[in-house]
Parts: sequence; C-alpha cells; structure tokens
Amino acid sequence: MTLTKTTTIIWKSAEDQQQLDLGILRDTKLYDMIIAGKTDGHGIPVTTECTTRNWLDQAAAEEYISFITDAAATCKVSIISTTITDIAV
Repeated sequence: MTLTKTTTIIWKSAEDQQQLDLGILRDTKLYDMIIAGKTDGHGIPVTTECTTRNWLDQAAAEEYISFITDAAATCKVSIISTTITDIAV
C-alpha cells in the first residue's frame, strides 16, 4: 500500500485526545479504514495533543477528518486544528 497523504490533528488537551468514548469511536473507524485499505492505522504521536496518520489518498484523509470532527463534537471534546498534507517522498 502506498500512502500519499498525512493528517495532523491538534487537540485542545491530551485529555480531549484520549477521551474514552472518542477512543472507542476512533478505533472502530480506523479498523474499518484499515480493512478497506485506506490506511495502515498507525498513529504517530507528535506531542500529547498532536497526532499524525498516513492515508492512501486525499479522499481517505478527508473521510477521517470529517469523521473525527463529528466524533469530537459528539463526545464534547475540542480540536484546535486539522490539516491534510502530502507525504514527503
């Protein structure tokens, strides 16, 4: 699998990123996306408030950002920013 995009999510706090209900939702979504061949599923911690993940393409990255933004609102936690960038070759 060739991954071409990276998402970076910065959370308001480490507690927001690690909130239990959010974690359950995130793990379920990531499992589905791994099975679909859209990601390797590996989160790369940058800080306690920031994680990056790699994706197959722009559509997969956008799908995840849309999902995690909605899940954060459902779980009442805060995201400071989300970005999608090309993976440096």
